[in-house]
Amino acid sequence: MQQNSIDVMEDTVAFLRDKVTAIDNAGADLAKRVHSLDDAAASTHAKLLQLRATVDSRDSDYHSTFQGLALGQQQLKGALADHQQALAKHQDVTANSVAELQWKTGDVTSRVDTHDRRLDVVDADVAGVSTRQQDAAHVVASLDTRLDMLANQHVKAQNLHLKLDAAVSGMDKELRRRLDDAEKAFDGLNLDLGEVQWAQGETNKMVEVECKELARSVHAVHGEMRDVASNLPKFHELKKMLDGLQHVELNDSEAVDKQLNALALSIAQIDLKQEHFRSHSTSFPEDLKNDLSGLLLRAGRLISGSIRCQLHFKLLTDDGANVDEAAILHGLRMAAAASFAKKVHQLVDKLSPPTDAKYSVQARDIFERRLRVCLECRFKDGTPNQHDNHDLGPKKGLKTNPIDTRTVIPRRSGHTNVPQKANAEPIHVHPHTKEKFVYRGGFRLPKNGSKPSTDGIEAPVDLNDHPCLEKVALVGTFQVRDEYGV
Repeated sequence: MQQNSIDVMEDTVAFLRDKVTAIDNAGADLAKRVHSLDDAAASTHAKLLQLRATVDSRDSDYHSTFQGLALGQQQLKGALADHQQALAKHQDVTANSVAELQWKTGDVTSRVDTHDRRLDVVDADVAGVSTRQQDAAHVVASLDTRLDMLANQHVKAQNLHLKLDAAVSGMDKELRRRLDDAEKAFDGLNLDLGEVQWAQGETNKMVEVECKELARSVHAVHGEMRDVASNLPKFHELKKMLDGLQHVELNDSEAVDKQLNALALSIAQIDLKQEHFRSHSTSFPEDLKNDLSGLLLRAGRLISGSIRCQLHFKLLTDDGANVDEAAILHGLRMAAAASFAKKVHQLVDKLSPPTDAKYSVQARDIFERRLRVCLECRFKDGTPNQHDNHDLGPKKGLKTNPIDTRTVIPRRSGHTNVPQKANAEPIHVHPHTKEKFVYRGGFRLPKNGSKPSTDGIEAPVDLNDHPCLEKVALVGTFQVRDEYGV
């Protein structure tokens, strides 16, 4: 039994020795292959170095390509070193395996297979290196071709450079010739410029003399304009006098209307000057009162003449025995005054459209009523008619200007702080004296129980001191209508 075991062991050792011998033979073959690969790599490296020296001598532009080849060679050497290290490791593993054959017999076969696979990988790497060597040979051939092309291009560049040198020489000669011509032209222009400057100097002297004369003329004109400006107010006064003295045919309705429209426009403009102050007071300053009085006087003259012409036309048309001259005259006066006041109101609204402010509308209505009353007073204050002494009929004695004794005028009539009783007069308070009063026939009467005297009614009305519409409307109310002319 022991002899059989010994025989088996000897057979096993013999088998293992054969395997080790085979492995050694394979390692020797691998060493030979590696040595041959090293020789091939060395020869390839020598050729590459020679090729690199040749390429560097021809053109430095392809230095980067040779650096790539050198880098590939270094990588190849690294790969070979890796293979050598792997082979050494394999040998170490094989030695360890031989020492441990009794315990790792099964692993020997698998490691042999692994070694075979690694040998296949090494063969593949060797084939790749050969392929890279062929690619490097192709690159070197292409580099040679490109170097030949660069040489041809260099020859062409030299020929082109010679042509450019010849062209530059010709252009230099042409430029020098042009510069000579330009210098001659510049000298001629300098001469012309000197002549022009001399002529300009003479012209400047003449212009300076003319400017001095013009300055004297302007100074004289300025003095005359200053005199005219100082006399401008006199011219305005003269224009006003001429407008007042201008003769207008009263039977020419167009001329009269033109003059009245101009006067109405002037009055409307004066009223608009006080438009801003109407919320505080409806009275006018003294200067505007004077202007309005003059304009109303001129308008009254024109309207009076026009009324007289209309009256004559009416008397010439109808039978004089059946015509009520006083009634016709009164109607024409009232209509003319109302028409002119309405025209002024329309012009004011046209120049400045009315706003929503209540005081503005009331002030314009008050101004229209004042104009109408002033013109009516102007017509009544004319020359008395001494020939008309016949009694007035009941129609002529009627009131044509009724007085409102109840309406409270804003900022003129005071305010009411006492509640009104049924069927009783409203009691008002004076805005300044705080005195209570009532309206009786258009007059303010103190609320003290005393009856008003007739002297107060016959007293003259002062229109300048605190004017009010009640007093203005009362002027001439109780006077005979036909006692005054136009």
